Amino acid sequence: MKVKKRESGYPESEHILALAPNAFVGGYYLEDLEAFRKDGAIQRIIGSKGLPDPKTVWDFYCRFTLGHLLQLNRAYGEI
Repeated sequence: MKVKKRESGYPESEHILALAPNAFVGGYYLEDLEAFRKDGAIQRIIGSKGLPDPKTVWDFYCRFTLGHLLQLNRAYGEI
């Protein structure tokens, strides 16, 4: 699935990985990601050199269309 039109900034995988620690510790808001950006241990655990800020992640997720969500649903079904 391709969401970004250009390959500038963070790769798509980094945006998705940014939500992993948030879900793991029970975070509910994108603003919770700010704490993880400052935590080197969390970044080492998920294998990231730097997490995008909450606004960048929000902008990325706003690009999803219904077609993207249907593709994601199909992928979950195959897994």
